[in-house]
Amino acid sequence: MDADEKRGGVRNMKAAQINKYGSIEVVEINKNTPKPAASRGKILVEVYAAGVNPIDWKIREGYIPLKFPATLGGDFSGDVADVGEGVSGFKKGLEVYGYASVLGGGSGSFAEFVSADVGAQERRHNSFYVRAASSRTNGTI
Repeated sequence: MDADEKRGGVRNMKAAQINKYGSIEVVEINKNTPKPAASRGKILVEVYAAGVNPIDWKIREGYIPLKFPATLGGDFSGDVADVGEGVSGFKKGLEVYGYASVLGGGSGSFAEFVSADVGAQERRHNSFYVRAASSRTNGTI
């Protein structure tokens, strides 16, 4: 249970998910997705921007096997909402960007919150959220 839940805050969130493979029509906005937790070695991030990449349609169409329901997306930027056990160098409110695809052990970035491995995150450096969400694949930062 994170600090928000202890205060009666958000326990569920909205996320773009698939429950089967197919074209764009299989993507659904689930308004009752369980909010991920900041488990050991991970951080919980409130997402402000998420980048769309070619791998996203390949995942959606079934080129890469997943367990359903699956939250799509990898690249994101936002603020740290909670810090898991054993994590150092990150604190609540820190602006970060990174990668949280379900393929890499994250929870998927097309959501209000992501749980992500600290090794796949960077602190924000004089950038803004939309640019940060797209930077990991195009190298603009």
